[in-house]
This record gives sequence, structure tokens and C-alpha cells, in this order.
Amino acid sequence: MKFISIIGYDRSGTTFMGSYYTHFTKNVFYAGEIDKAIQILKSTSDQIVVCSCGKPYPDCPVWGQIKKSISSGELKNLKDIVFRLQAITGAEIILDTSKQLDRLKEYSEIFKDQFYTIHIKRNPKGVILSRMKNRKRRVKEKSHPKPFIARRYNMMMIYDSLEWTYRNFILEQIKVRDRNLELTYDFLPNELPNKLIAFNNDHDIAVDESKITNHILWGDKRRTNFDKNIRLNSSWQTQLNTFQKITVDLLTWPLRSLKNYRFK
Repeated sequence: MKFISIIGYDRSGTTFMGSYYTHFTKNVFYAGEIDKAIQILKSTSDQIVVCSCGKPYPDCPVWGQIKKSISSGELKNLKDIVFRLQAITGAEIILDTSKQLDRLKEYSEIFKDQFYTIHIKRNPKGVILSRMKNRKRRVKEKSHPKPFIARRYNMMMIYDSLEWTYRNFILEQIKVRDRNLELTYDFLPNELPNKLIAFNNDHDIAVDESKITNHILWGDKRRTNFDKNIRLNSSWQTQLNTFQKITVDLLTWPLRSLKNYRFK
């Protein structure tokens, strides 16, 4: 079994990329963010999360079985859970978009030379605007746990810019150089699906363009709809003011320069 981590900072298109990948790859199971899914399954909360297959997770043919095995104590660690996912789905490839850095390192240690990465990078100005909009929405809906801090949008913009730099720097150390696919959100219409298919061919991964059902507990489920006509969101160009654009550029410049990141 091969394990592929799609890595990238939040709001960079990892969920979309996971869904897109399943339409060009044979015998693949896209699990979404496994780290967050495990938290949901281990939670004692009464909240029921709906899987992307449309069923509450206790009734999902995949996560329902995982939940029962975790509750009974049969599955005790990350490795056991991932291999049970493979046994249930029959997949030869498990696809994951976890964001926790310690989880990514653990995947690398578990799967060794069967661990692959797809690193997707997005213009930090697009990321910052997306996160800003999400905070505003959650504050308005009164669902944000720290609304007082969330309302300080420029302060959070600085925090997000620094975190974007830090996390991408760490991801540069985690990804496997000879088993990694580099993608840039801004250029996806030109890069997909050719770079993805070439990546599969280089690593003996069978290409298959038939549609399958995803089972995602955590991730942006709005991004799981498949469309070959990729439409990018570049609203940051008009919705960020000059001060915000300059600030984000300055704070992210060191890594962009060091790693030669190029965006539109």
C-alpha cells in the first residue's frame, strides 16, 4: 500500500486536490484529514458529523466500522487505523490531507519508502483573504470560539502570514524529494491533470478516470465536487487593500525568496 499526503497550508486547495486526484487514479481511497477524523471518532460529544457520502458517520460504511473498532479498543494507534481503512476499502493507495505536522512525520515513519507527498502552494494573499472571510463568517454566525481576537483582522493577518511561512518551511523538510509532486494553486489550470498523471506514471500508480464515492469526515466538503474546468479564486486582488497586500508580501518574502516560490 502506498500512502500519499497532500500537504499545504490551510485554504491552499488540499481538499480540492484530494477529490480531483481520485478521478485520475485507480484503487485509491481519499480519507480527507485523518487526524481530525480520529478526533471526531474518539470524541464523547453528542454532535454527529455527516460524512461526504451523505450519511452520519456512525452509519457510514467506512467510518462507522472504524468508530466501532476504536470504541472497543481494537484500534489503538494511527498505524492500525490506516491499515484498517485499507482493509475496509480494498484500496491500494490511501490519500490524506492531514494538517498536523506531527501526524505527517508519523506517516513518514510508518510507511517509509511507500510514503509520498503532493505539496500544493497558494499565493499567501489568497490564503489570508480566505481565512479572513472565514473568521468574519464565523463571528457573524457566533460560532467562533474567540470572537474578540478573530475581529482583529489585521492582527490575525500578520499571524497568518507568519504561520504560512513557518508551516511551508517545515513542509519543505517533511516532503520526500524523490516521491513528491509540486503544485501551485495559481497555475492548476495549466498543471492539471498532466503533472498528476505524469506523477502516477513515474511511481507505477495506475491511472483510472472513473468516478468514486469519497468518505470525508473533515475537510471543506464544498470542494469535493469534481469539475475538469478548474476555476480559481483570485478575489484577493480587489478585496485586500494596499496595506494588507504589502504586509503579507513582506512577511512571506523570506521563504518565497529562499524556495523560489512563484505566484500570479
